[in-house]
Amino acid sequence: MYAYPIILTPATDFAAEDTGYVVTCPDLPELITQGEDLADAEFMARDALETVIRMYIEGKRALPAPSPPRPGEIVVLPSLEVALRARLAEAMAVRKVSQVDLANRMRVDRKAIQRLLDWDHRFNASQADAALRALDYRLDVRAIDVAPRDAA
Repeated sequence: MYAYPIILTPATDFAAEDTGYVVTCPDLPELITQGEDLADAEFMARDALETVIRMYIEGKRALPAPSPPRPGEIVVLPSLEVALRARLAEAMAVRKVSQVDLANRMRVDRKAIQRLLDWDHRFNASQADAALRALDYRLDVRAIDVAPRDAA
């Protein structure tokens, strides 16, 4: 759901003395970062993606759908924690359910929902699953193969 394609551009394309790669995302213009090598650039891309997702969710803005990757682009995904928190916030917005309403549906204290949605609080995937179920959503967990294919 949050598998966004990114573009890695050699930093020398911007300034001859720069090294590494500049990372951008066609779907999320706010996502721009840099890494010293490919591995660092991918690490920084994931971190930047998670920051942008959080920014959209906290601003109550809908995330644009990821476009299919084009040749030369690689796919970056957020951590499970960020993806589940974002999906829960989006589901609550779609269903127009407040934290109090969700707590009542789950028969838990509102503070449990606050903690579940708090980006700086420890995360519990089982609680996120239960919250999504209370909103009539079900998790569909997939492992996406993002390794480049050899041209054979």
